[in-house]
Amino acid sequence: MLRNLFLSITKGCEAVVCCRVTPKQKADVVRLIKNSLGKITLAIGDGANDVNMIQEAHIGVGIYGQEGMRAVQSSDFALPEFQGLWRLLFVHGRWSYIRISEMILYFFYKNMIFTIPQFYFAFISAFSAQSVFDDFYITLYNLIFTALPLLVRAAFEQDVNYKKVANKVTGEIEIRPLVKKHFPKLYYIGQKNKIFTQVKFLRSVTQGLIHGALLFLTTYFVLDDATISASGITSDFWYFSITLYTSVIVVVDLKLAVQTRYWTILSAIALIGTSLLLYTGYVWAADMFPMFLLSGTTLQLFTSWNFYLIVSLNAGVVFVFDIIYIYMKARYYTSLIGYMRTVIKKGNSNVLSSFNFLASLRPSQIRQFNEDDQRALKEDMSGALSMQRLQQPGQQIDLSVMKSTRRNPKEEAEYDAYMKTPEGSYIVNGGSSVLLPSPSR
Repeated sequence: MLRNLFLSITKGCEAVVCCRVTPKQKADVVRLIKNSLGKITLAIGDGANDVNMIQEAHIGVGIYGQEGMRAVQSSDFALPEFQGLWRLLFVHGRWSYIRISEMILYFFYKNMIFTIPQFYFAFISAFSAQSVFDDFYITLYNLIFTALPLLVRAAFEQDVNYKKVANKVTGEIEIRPLVKKHFPKLYYIGQKNKIFTQVKFLRSVTQGLIHGALLFLTTYFVLDDATISASGITSDFWYFSITLYTSVIVVVDLKLAVQTRYWTILSAIALIGTSLLLYTGYVWAADMFPMFLLSGTTLQLFTSWNFYLIVSLNAGVVFVFDIIYIYMKARYYTSLIGYMRTVIKKGNSNVLSSFNFLASLRPSQIRQFNEDDQRALKEDMSGALSMQRLQQPGQQIDLSVMKSTRRNPKEEAEYDAYMKTPEGSYIVNGGSSVLLPSPSR
């Protein structure tokens, strides 16, 4: 009964302070929230009396302090001070969720696009169990040719970078203050599992099925009775096999490159060096040894224009749909993450100033955001406007928020005087926002 009462009280509170509790009682509180509410819990402490609580929580964080190393030794993560917790959660924790989720989705895609051509090949090979790819090529696909680019992206990918170079000469790095302030607004992506969902999983699998079918059918019908050299040589089975396999490698690498938002030197080396160049080197090396079934095919392959045209055609057929989707998404849909990345990339000093940069959004832009982004914006915009904002030309401002931010009679008089001038005329859009033109100079 007492536990139920405690739970009902805690669910309506933003914070609960428990005074003079024993180590066991600390663990009991964490266990109660974890088991009764089904929440992911984090416990942080710096002393031996926090060990039970740290071990009971899903995530335990220990602080190096004056009370010994017991908390650090019992924790999952160790921090030098409490102020490092925001970076652990809102930066690295959020990035880890994004990296793992996108890696899994891409992994299913790249294996589906590689496997489905073998399924379709069964229909034209009289279901003879003949594989369309050589055994070594099948083994090395996930082991070498497509492994390292995915691992590098999963280790270094970032959607929003919170740092900037303060001094290009010394390479000194500093944290963008406003980006740091608004990073918690993006944390809901992991809390509500916005990336690794059933819809996105099915989308990745379906894309792999469709792209695999397009690659197979395009390669098969183009090479059907095709002459690949001036001497009249026609394509054979292994010419078809390597052309199709090369198309798969190129498409999955391009797909990874399109999805990558944060490029490093390692990303370029992994994608170009360990995938494309290493694969090309292996094809030439395998051609030199008779033990490989594809021996003698590589020279004809790389000296034929058909090979390059088919690979380019396959990549174009597959990515024309992706390009259209990316354009439509950028044109008609805006996310809070996309807006932050654009602001950071352009270095807009007018937006990243003493004002809240989220408050610079127009209502037409806000309506394009999803529900969680809009909620974050509404919470953040309250109290963010000031009279100086009125001097910005063509700015859409929420009227109710603007009224609530005029805190003293002087500002009220300045506002009323400004609105009586011709420049201060305004248009009410739906009764919720006003368009303020720039004052005449």
